[in-house]
Amino acid sequence: MKVMRETALATAEERQALIASLPTRLNDVLHMRVRETPDLPVIYAGPDIFSYADLGRGVEAATAILRDAGLRAGDRALLIMENSFAGVCCLYAIMALDAWAVLANSRLTVRERDVMIDKAQPRLIVCVIGDKPETHDLAPVGSSGHRGTACGTFAVSTADPSVIPESVPDRTDEQVAVMLFTSGTTGVPKAAMLGHKSLMYQSSILSERRGFGPGDCPYL
Repeated sequence: MKVMRETALATAEERQALIASLPTRLNDVLHMRVRETPDLPVIYAGPDIFSYADLGRGVEAATAILRDAGLRAGDRALLIMENSFAGVCCLYAIMALDAWAVLANSRLTVRERDVMIDKAQPRLIVCVIGDKPETHDLAPVGSSGHRGTACGTFAVSTADPSVIPESVPDRTDEQVAVMLFTSGTTGVPKAAMLGHKSLMYQSSILSERRGFGPGDCPYL
């Protein structure tokens, strides 16, 4: 994977070369790391340290749970989460099923979440509730909880079983990975659809600017 310093001098050809060098999907990066460096730490969450192998197993477990819950390719899933290992597992699991992850901060108000649900029309609501009692109220009524699995603790409920999934492009690099909403400070929040390549491009630039290298990992 090439790394390019994002400056005013960067040419269109350099940007295109970087984009072409990137894997097709975010999940491809995870699979590569699980295969090549399974024991390398990837996430620090409080006292817990998770390796790429741990993350790979967690994503597989979360993918099976969401598939059994009815999530399909082209569906949207509202992911209500805080920074956590379970949240990362669920994010990758949604993308593994060719669905869109609609990201929602757990600190949003009910009204703000309702706006996102109305606009995104998710099939499922996935709530990473963790072990704090006060966060359990975020899970919608009727949610089925999943505790003690390889992917941590979260709850799943069906938002609208009648939603029609988006068509899935034949080219996987053109698929939408996540949907982000603006804050709506000057009006109604608006949604932006971000593809796998777009997110990897921005991550590559950020990694270069921050000096991230092999062995570095985020603290959640």
